Amino acid sequence: MSSKPRQPPSRLLTLERTIARLTLHREQLESLSRKYWRARRAIYLTGSLSALLTWYLAGGTIALILALIFVVLFAGVATYHNRVRDSITRHGLMLEIKNVQVARINLDWDRLPPADQSPRETDHPFETDLDLTGDRSLHRLLDTAATTEGSRKLRAWLLNNEPDASIIKERQLLVSELRKLSLFRDKLHLYAVLVSSDSALRDRKGYRVDRWDSRALVSWVEHAIPADSLRPTVIVLSLLAAAHITLFILGALNLLPFIWPFSFLLYIGAMIIKQGRIATAWGEVQDLEKALRRFGALFKYLESRRCSGLPRRIRRPSNVGGCCSERLRRSVSATTSSPCSSRSTPNNSAARTTKRTSVG
Repeated sequence: MSSKPRQPPSRLLTLERTIARLTLHREQLESLSRKYWRARRAIYLTGSLSALLTWYLAGGTIALILALIFVVLFAGVATYHNRVRDSITRHGLMLEIKNVQVARINLDWDRLPPADQSPRETDHPFETDLDLTGDRSLHRLLDTAATTEGSRKLRAWLLNNEPDASIIKERQLLVSELRKLSLFRDKLHLYAVLVSSDSALRDRKGYRVDRWDSRALVSWVEHAIPADSLRPTVIVLSLLAAAHITLFILGALNLLPFIWPFSFLLYIGAMIIKQGRIATAWGEVQDLEKALRRFGALFKYLESRRCSGLPRRIRRPSNVGGCCSERLRRSVSATTSSPCSSRSTPNNSAARTTKRTSVG
């Protein structure tokens, strides 16, 4: 008696099971988090009352030792509680990723991320007729890019009037090699969203966040370093600050007359003269640090995987985009260290390419 071969579960059924499992696990973590909250309050109240009673009954030394014990205990509980809260955040983001994947399969446009609002090309031969862009378009259905540049790159691919068959074949090979690595793609997407998220952007109904913009990093890579270095300014301000502090202390000890206001005025004058350059440099440093931190988090996950665990085509250095120059690789690799870091860098570009073109 022959039996029919067992059919694998559909993609939609697998996603629904994964969502149910993640929801259950998140509920368990939230219950554990509430217990940690109660434990922290109990430790705080018990430690405070015990230290006060011991102070009146046994003296300050024993009370101080008891207080330190409760402080260490509170810090340990708080550390584990923060890990649980971070896990809740990751589960929430992964649930949102899975729900969006289900929405793509069901063509539930209301659950998909907002469409790219770039204006349509009025003279394009088929952009409007084929619904390639817009609110209910192919671009919105395929677009899972974590960056604004990635979304625009996919849009440019779809609107290309003269596609190259060899380039398309190369992309299809990349997609075919990463098609079975769903966990890898989901985790890469998770880390991309996690480093882009902000508590102010998370509402009570979901964890959707805006795409992050990497123009600051690309601009830093492509443009030359300004000729007017801030090193002399930093040295002068440091010397003025040290002189001001020294004169203030000597004046407070009556070893010198109170001449520190003059050094303070010199310091303020130097700050005002270089205020525009300092403010601009500080803003650039903050934007660059944010971009490097985001890329570093992605590369750290990539480097945590064994290089042999990824397809050979994905690990090739030739898959690195044009903006990832040697200067960028050196800068980002400074945030992480791995014996295979030079070969894991391409995965960011390749994985985003796969996620944009592999749906459901």
